[in-house]
Order: sequence, then C-alpha cells, then structure tokens
Amino acid sequence: MGDFNINYRKYLMAFVTNRWYFKLFKMLENRHLLDTIPIFNEDDENIYTYIPPNNSLEKSRVDYIWASLPILGQSLNSAVMENDHSSTDHNTVTLSLDTQLFIGKSLPKINKSKKKITRTVFLYDEMDQEDNDEFTWDNFRAGLDHEIERLKLKDRSITKRKHIDHVWDSLRQLIIKSANDHIKSKKKSAHVSQD
Repeated sequence: MGDFNINYRKYLMAFVTNRWYFKLFKMLENRHLLDTIPIFNEDDENIYTYIPPNNSLEKSRVDYIWASLPILGQSLNSAVMENDHSSTDHNTVTLSLDTQLFIGKSLPKINKSKKKITRTVFLYDEMDQEDNDEFTWDNFRAGLDHEIERLKLKDRSITKRKHIDHVWDSLRQLIIKSANDHIKSKKKSAHVSQD
C-alpha cells in the first residue's frame, strides 16, 4: 500500500489525533479493520518491525497487516519475522489464513450454489420436550462450555479494545456451533434475487 512510516502505537497514545499522518489510522478504524499483531501476540509492545542500523535510534513497529473481522475469524496467526530475502531494516509482517475457505471454488460453482442458499431456523420452542431428547438447554450449555474451555476463551488476555472484538467473534462462532449441535433446527430456502 505504501511506505508511510507512521506508528500506530503513537497514534493510540496521542491526545491529538487529527494530524495528517494519523488520518490513515482513523480511516482504517472507521472501516472496522484491525491490526493483526496485537490480536495474535500477547506481548505486542515488544514486537518491532523497524530495526535501525544505528543502535542509538529507537526500534519501532511501522509495518502492519490490517484485516476485517471475517478475515480474522479465518486467520491462524500473525507474526513478525526477520527478513532474510532482501537487504532492508524492516522485518516482515505475516498473516496466516485458513486457505480452504478461499481456494477450490470456481466461479460457476459459486454462482450455482447461490441459487440453493438456505438458512437455518432454530426451533427453540421444541427444546426440553421429551425426556430422552438430546435437544435440551443443558446439553446446549454443556456443549458451549466445552468449546469455551477447549479454546481457552476465558483465559485470553483482554488488554486492548481490539481484543474484545476478537473474543466476541469467537464466542459468536461457538454459540452457533453449539446451537447447530444441540438445538433442533430446520432448513428454509432463502430467496435470492437474480441481477
């Protein structure tokens, strides 16, 4: 995108954020894009992308990958790695994605699947109806608790506003998974308008 050499940490700490060089960060925030490094790294304050050749100068992080919540939900990790491939004083920022969701579907298949879009309707009124029924609120809660524990969602450190969005998105996905497993449902055809 460009070499702006602006520091997001300084932007967050500044009381005056209307300087021209901070407008890029404001625009990214307004579009609900998030810096990926703090989401996947607990100690992000000690991660640097710019290492000056002169030790008297300050290290900083001026290289970023910004992503939306749907992309973050399909992300595996974001890290900073030493750049061995070119002579630069900047390290490389990476974002690892679950590529199964992005690869393998051709356009005709995608267009064909649009015509068969369905939505899930959960039948909450039918919960706890029969004694031997697996569709109970207790099973739903137990399934949700199990997934929260498996992902150690309660142990995640929330020190920044950005972390809350990631935890909420994870919780939303876990609720949907537990609902799919433990709440009766039926599929309904969703009407899609053809342009």
